[in-house]
Amino acid sequence: MRRISTAIKVIFPLIVILLLILLILAPIFSKPDTRVLANGASLTWTKCWFTVPSKRKVRCGWYKPHGIQPDKTNIKIPIVYIHYRFKTQATPVLHINGGPGYSTGLDKKGINRWLQWVDQTGWKRDVVFWDHRGTGLSTPLPVCDQLLETSISGLSQNQTMTTEVNLWYQFMQKCQQQFKKLNIPLNTFSTENSVQDSLNIMALIGAKRWKIYASSYGTRVALQIMRDAPQNIDAVILDSVYPTRIHDLLVTPYFINSAFNALFNACSYHYICFKLFPSLEKSIQNAVKILNQSPQTYYVKVAGIPQKIKVVLNGNRLIWAIHGAMYDWTHIEKIPAYIYYVKNKQWVKLHNLVKDYATKVLEPSFIPITYYSTECRDRQRRISEQDYNNELAKYPFIKPHINTLWKKDVCQFWTAGRTTQRYFVPVKSNIPTLIMNGMLDPATPWQWAKEVHKNMDNSFLFIIKGVGHGAVDGDQCGAATAKAFLNKPQQKPILKCQKSWQHPLFKLPKSLLKLPNKDKAKTHPKINNLKAPDSKPQAIAH
Repeated sequence: MRRISTAIKVIFPLIVILLLILLILAPIFSKPDTRVLANGASLTWTKCWFTVPSKRKVRCGWYKPHGIQPDKTNIKIPIVYIHYRFKTQATPVLHINGGPGYSTGLDKKGINRWLQWVDQTGWKRDVVFWDHRGTGLSTPLPVCDQLLETSISGLSQNQTMTTEVNLWYQFMQKCQQQFKKLNIPLNTFSTENSVQDSLNIMALIGAKRWKIYASSYGTRVALQIMRDAPQNIDAVILDSVYPTRIHDLLVTPYFINSAFNALFNACSYHYICFKLFPSLEKSIQNAVKILNQSPQTYYVKVAGIPQKIKVVLNGNRLIWAIHGAMYDWTHIEKIPAYIYYVKNKQWVKLHNLVKDYATKVLEPSFIPITYYSTECRDRQRRISEQDYNNELAKYPFIKPHINTLWKKDVCQFWTAGRTTQRYFVPVKSNIPTLIMNGMLDPATPWQWAKEVHKNMDNSFLFIIKGVGHGAVDGDQCGAATAKAFLNKPQQKPILKCQKSWQHPLFKLPKSLLKLPNKDKAKTHPKINNLKAPDSKPQAIAH
């Protein structure tokens, strides 16, 4: 008996160790969990490429639109399925990112933002994230050689708008030639493919019903899904709407001017801003003249770049810096102060504006090939120079800053083809839809949201004062409104906090205008203590 007991004592630890080794090695030798659709699209669940926090359930995988057998493009798209912290029967949400040409942010650095976002929205449901083709972690990634170096070099010089546009045009010609050597069609990166990828991903994951949250360019994809495959969609949120009929070049004068007009109007509603700038439009034009006569040089630190970047701020770049600031409500509030600093030549105080501008220009996730392949293909027709000039003439404020865009339009030589005419017909749907837009949105004017709303029989429209691009991320009450809608899509989400939506409370130096306390109380109503959105930088017009 002693011998048996001794043997057990020796063998048992060895068995435990062997079992532990098998558990560790099991994922290596086990067959990956792969699902395949009849059309050949596949999804293989794998170990996540980032560390999953404890007590969180996250699944990661790779989607291939052409199945497990590699084709000549070998397209792979990352999928991240973030489960709600507790078991839920709620319909999952497919997140469709904006762009085109921007990463969703599913890498090791970006994923924490989405883990927090899923909690902060309070939706209490699973959310699926993925990258569009040609962005983020997807392959192939059509990166232009020397893009960062070219952009840094341009910022360091005092260039006119004409020079900037010419240099960008030449750069993209070289970039296209580089990409052609890979023998991958430019129409690989398109809205049609993003629509099909969305449908494939939902089918591969296997949920019977879905809700969709789409922002910016993603709304264009979502609208096509609502037209082509509405049968499994319970509800849709369209945040910062980009309608399918929009011709990106032809509407450029309108949407940029629209954003500035909204800014001018917001200033007129703010007592101190209006006292300082009875015409904010003229004040900005004067600031442009000052900086064109006396350009200022700054050295700013941009995340991801070790050395400081030299940036020359001239009048033209001031316009684009202000336009870029309107994406984020926390930056919108500072714009009139920046104009005051230019007027009084307090150059040091423009440092943050210049830094934010440089950060947007040097955004590392932006892929120009994907951007132009998608946008050029999504144009219904090629417009004439006269068409563009006729539109430009309507907006004298912005005209000097975009009057060369037609002559150096990259789409003139971009060979991505054209999408079908059916695509441009306004989408009509009775799917419950929440449409949200910031009134100061510099990329997708609120008027576009209103236009889409008219064609949706079962939609609810909210235009949020004081917010730029991204109504859900840019406003706590916007996020709460989205949550209420997801829970009861057939019912218009009316919340008390919506009464707090108002024009921006511009942050101006207190010494500029002394007001009696009672006037301050009247002209500065309370606003929610909103958390600054973790907004993604957007493209600056070239």
